[in-house]
Amino acid sequence: MQQIICRQQMQLTCNSVGASRNKVKTAPPCTRRIAAAKGAPEESCVAAGSATSSMPSSDTSFGSCASRRAVLGLALPAALSLTPARVSASEFDPTFYSEWSYVQPSDILPYIIENSTQGDAAAVVAAFDRFGEYYPMYKCGDEKGQILERLVNEVKPKIILELGSFLGYSAIRCAGRLPPGGRIITIEAKPQNAEVARQTIARAGFADRVQVISGKLAADALPDVSKILNGGSVDMIYLDHFKDCYLPDLKQMEAQGLLRENTCVVADNVVYPGAPGFLEYVDSSVGRYKTYLEPAKFEYDQKWKPDWVPKEDALSVSFFQGN
Repeated sequence: MQQIICRQQMQLTCNSVGASRNKVKTAPPCTRRIAAAKGAPEESCVAAGSATSSMPSSDTSFGSCASRRAVLGLALPAALSLTPARVSASEFDPTFYSEWSYVQPSDILPYIIENSTQGDAAAVVAAFDRFGEYYPMYKCGDEKGQILERLVNEVKPKIILELGSFLGYSAIRCAGRLPPGGRIITIEAKPQNAEVARQTIARAGFADRVQVISGKLAADALPDVSKILNGGSVDMIYLDHFKDCYLPDLKQMEAQGLLRENTCVVADNVVYPGAPGFLEYVDSSVGRYKTYLEPAKFEYDQKWKPDWVPKEDALSVSFFQGN
């Protein structure tokens, strides 16, 4: 039943039009700050589970901050100083909007092409980030992108499975760190997003390393992944799609045999807006996974606001211990 609800909610999302990805709902306040796990004062924070742009509202009760801290406090590393430079009000160029529009996903392509050369992945990523300073979009962003790159360096995955391609940003960052012969299979439900992802990935020079599956929800596309892999498993999974689907899709991947012992599962937005039930499931104390968090700011930044303070978020990093 959970998976049916998940598919229905995601289908509503996939049928939405316009720039709904670019609208973020404000989460309600709670009494503790997840950053306290990093040694900061326990003041205010945002409750996990709020809906964002491409995510319809749903029941996102995730327990109190205290109970969530019990899950999040498994093995927190020290805070990372990877926050990208912010554009100050004095550096902000309002003429950007007259030169570059963003009405549909493909509108980012002319800017990327203008500001990169074929095969220069770093320039493609930089163009993504610069464009995102003016038109916020649902990509993981530079801070989390650096964390992803480091994890790929550490895990050295031969095969990465990504759920939620959007426009190809995270796939590009991961592809550049793959070991020789490594590849990525990424799933994007919206065909228009997937087509842009294919083009940005090709511009970065990674068309031969990244395969984009489109037009299906993740739960429907996962059997195709098993066929592509001839029933084999993957070394690393990155979840960055509909947050309510993290848990049922992970369970489906387990059931299909896509995870082997020590497969690394990385999930974005587990603190803000939150992924209901997911952290409890991968909690180290349960025994299925060994899990820790990588604290990072929520990527949907509004840097044009002088007083904007990014939300506290984190990536969860879990290593599968077997059934």
